[in-house]
Amino acid sequence: INNNICDMSEQYNRIYGIIIILVGIGLILGSSLYIHDAYTTYEETQYEVENSIQTTGQITDNNIEEEQTTTEDGTETSYIFSVEYQYQVDGITYTSQSIAPAYDSETLSSKSSANEYKDKYSIGDEVTVNYLPSDHNESYLERSGTTGPILFIIVWLIFGIAGIYNIRIGVRKYRAFSDTDSE
Repeated sequence: INNNICDMSEQYNRIYGIIIILVGIGLILGSSLYIHDAYTTYEETQYEVENSIQTTGQITDNNIEEEQTTTEDGTETSYIFSVEYQYQVDGITYTSQSIAPAYDSETLSSKSSANEYKDKYSIGDEVTVNYLPSDHNESYLERSGTTGPILFIIVWLIFGIAGIYNIRIGVRKYRAFSDTDSE
């Protein structure tokens, strides 16, 4: 009976080792895909910032929406600021809502921050609009590049490292019980 229990324990640990290896591979593959996607977004954003042309536009609408989220600690409130503006290129009027490249709205944690955006982009205000020469519909107000994709890359790199670590643990666990078989 003890030998059967030991054999089952060894088999369980081998299976556990294989599962850890598979989870590690999944983390590495998943993080690779997300890193590629985030880097592509970052490159596109940088291209838009570097190649945009400026013109003058006018704010036609702005809005702050409250969003309530229930968490373990209670209810959290976020404020989503959105804006709409018009601008002309070569006599054609365009309407857009992008505040920055890749962002149509800004999610903020305080009402005062959202009100600062609302004051910055008041209805009727003249604003500088950045648009792409290749597609005049693609525009945004704030020319700065975004760090969002870079932060996303860093987070997924950590998941990738965790995947490598999982594979190392799984291989050690699998080998530890394979070596006992050969004795």
